Amino acid sequence: MRFTILLLTICILQQGFSQAELSDMSKNYILRNVNIIPINKDTILKNQMVIITGNKITLITDDNDKAFQPVDRYSFIDCKDKFLMPGLADMHAHFPEYNELKNYLTLNLLAGVTSIRSMRGDETHLNIKKDKNLPQLNLYLSSPPITKTLTIDKKTADSIVTVSKENGFVFLKVLSIKDSLSFTNLAAACKTHSFPFCGHGLSNISMPLLLKSGYNSIEHLTGYAENLNKGDTYVDKLIKLTTKHKVYNCATEDYFELGYNMQSITDLKKRNGLKYIADNTIVKWDKEITEDQTKIGDTKLKEQREAYIKMRGIKNKILVSLVKNNAQLLIGADAGSNYSIPGFALLEEMKHHSNAGLTNYQVLCAATINAAKYMNQSKKWGTVEINKEANLILLNANPLIDLNNLNSVEGVFINSEYKTVKELESGLK
Repeated sequence: MRFTILLLTICILQQGFSQAELSDMSKNYILRNVNIIPINKDTILKNQMVIITGNKITLITDDNDKAFQPVDRYSFIDCKDKFLMPGLADMHAHFPEYNELKNYLTLNLLAGVTSIRSMRGDETHLNIKKDKNLPQLNLYLSSPPITKTLTIDKKTADSIVTVSKENGFVFLKVLSIKDSLSFTNLAAACKTHSFPFCGHGLSNISMPLLLKSGYNSIEHLTGYAENLNKGDTYVDKLIKLTTKHKVYNCATEDYFELGYNMQSITDLKKRNGLKYIADNTIVKWDKEITEDQTKIGDTKLKEQREAYIKMRGIKNKILVSLVKNNAQLLIGADAGSNYSIPGFALLEEMKHHSNAGLTNYQVLCAATINAAKYMNQSKKWGTVEINKEANLILLNANPLIDLNNLNSVEGVFINSEYKTVKELESGLK
């Protein structure tokens, strides 16, 4: 009886699509015996059946049927002992040169990253979504960044925002700003045109003004530790303002770990994703790191590391305080340094958050549902639920137990397709 009802359900689901739409779908899938990490709650839904029709999750139900016959236009995937969760989102990324983009995007998929927020826009980035030769992830593109070299009056601000929006960029990135008037004009234009803006904490703009301006994310945790000289009470006030005005934070700790030479070359060789990097590239990286550390000298290198350890402790305390005060975190790797592998660097970043004191569930939320909420896409992706897009990863182990289990990607669902790791690897140059 239950099998008949399920078949009827699939038929009804299919009727919701025209024949042309069905023929356009790359594949439809039925996942058997899968364990779901839904993310909208801290739990595991064991032994579920998930039906994906086109790019949507159309059914989730207990999988208790011992026998199940093939269904027309649906492919079966045996997911026994596997875990299904939303794809990861790298919310602080920088694209490489165009000829390196295929590998860059493929490496992200191999690491389970299906959504990327580009943080230093360029006009050429608008072509990425149109290029059918490139893997198609969910891309959220920044317009070319604002810097302190530009004086921004009201007319200039309106022009910047209008042109950025018309070109197809989805937000504005501020690296630095010339003065408070330029910032105020830019904030007003963004508000008028409902165009998000975000970026670094700005040394010439007070944090209260920044947090109240409509700025919707702060990168690198800048602005909090810099105000510690005003006392813990003042920083607590800033954190409460962060929550009140719904400002997200993207810490990018791995960028600083590498920049401050916190890991030996031996430890660097244990990082995620290195198997996809050519031997001659690794030799080059080792040479550059060794030369850099020799130039710094042992004494200064030790001082540098000790100073960063102290700063890391402060930042970790701020991260935990932000979470305790219900402020939202994003996860971004700011990859690009030696030994920072696209996509896989996000897993390193997530481990830094865990080391700071966040639970594995909190870290996973920051890398999935928080990103979807931030991009106003939570009705589409970020959780595993019926009617959400099939923007998903299939794992061989449970990351709620150990974040290192994110290294066990079996395959990725994105844009109506399921790609196994082997299929993705075949696309690397």
